[in-house]
Amino acid sequence: MGVSIITPLEFLSFPGLTESDESLFMRFAERVEIVSLDAQRLDLVSAVIQLRKTRKLKLPDAIIAASALTHSATLVTSDQDFLRAAQHIPDLVVLDFPNP
Repeated sequence: MGVSIITPLEFLSFPGLTESDESLFMRFAERVEIVSLDAQRLDLVSAVIQLRKTRKLKLPDAIIAASALTHSATLVTSDQDFLRAAQHIPDLVVLDFPNP
């Protein structure tokens, strides 16, 4: 299991994050692969650019989607806006993870 480098950047910068939340996330992050954004991965860079151009995704969402696409991974999210946008991205498999 892996997460895009964008995930910890977004989560850990959340203004309402408690120390307990941060600690829990850090334990989670130790158990998964952090998928980096590598400029030498031309397939990833190209996918990000194409998603930005054709789907008008915000850069963080385009990076996350492109990471899933280039790793043939299922993208799990609870972001309803992203879920709606992802329906129009060919070959992207998305799982809705509802908020409790």
